Amino acid sequence: MAVALALCKTLGMKTRLAWVPLCAMLAIGCSGSEPPPAATTAAAAPPFHTTLTTKQLMTWVIDPNAVAVWNSVGTDVTDKGTEERHPKTDEDWAKFRNAAAMLVESGNLLMLDGRAVDQDQWLTTARGMSDAAAQVLEAAEAKDVQAYFDAGGALYEACTACHSKYLIVPQKSG
Repeated sequence: MAVALALCKTLGMKTRLAWVPLCAMLAIGCSGSEPPPAATTAAAAPPFHTTLTTKQLMTWVIDPNAVAVWNSVGTDVTDKGTEERHPKTDEDWAKFRNAAAMLVESGNLLMLDGRAVDQDQWLTTARGMSDAAAQVLEAAEAKDVQAYFDAGGALYEACTACHSKYLIVPQKSG
């Protein structure tokens, strides 16, 4: 306001009404100059509650769904001949699509604080599992047997990449 009054005097404006439009322009021009306040860390971080241990998540959720996908497709050779095994009905495809969806989201669960072993390889391999499972899900949605088979292989490779670094093998006693 003082700047506006000084400017009005300099310009030779005598009445107080002369500086009202000038103040309004200054106020409007300056109103957007301050950046919005940054979100606080507490507000940005959701209150996750990880009840399951990583081992329980792997044993109870991830492993059964991955094994279901892997066992749903393949070739069986018997004395009676060769049989191709893959989802055939809408219900079969939905079942394995749902298993893939659980794996996609389980990769996210592995990345949560409290489960992430490190911020480098662990996050990369967990994301790799989610991405591979997303390919399985997409192939199941399309009911594309070859793409489903290939995506199942990519899922296996993603799981193996993680297990080769992080799987804890019990020591043999003795």
